[in-house]
Amino acid sequence: TYQLDTPKSNENILIILTAKDLNPNIIIGARANEEKIVNKLKKAGAKIIVLPERLGAQGIIDELSKHK
Repeated sequence: TYQLDTPKSNENILIILTAKDLNPNIIIGARANEEKIVNKLKKAGAKIIVLPERLGAQGIIDELSKHK
């Protein structure tokens, strides 16, 4: 298992491809800075992809819904 959290998407893809080449069975979690990069990270081999901005927005929505 490997967690990838670099700020540059092109670096993330290169690291994923290299890691999968070295160990095809590795499970990789990666950070996406933009929605449009998610499919590219999946195609490169990432199994888990997180968009921090989406998680933050969802957390705000969840908290606001508690106060209705």
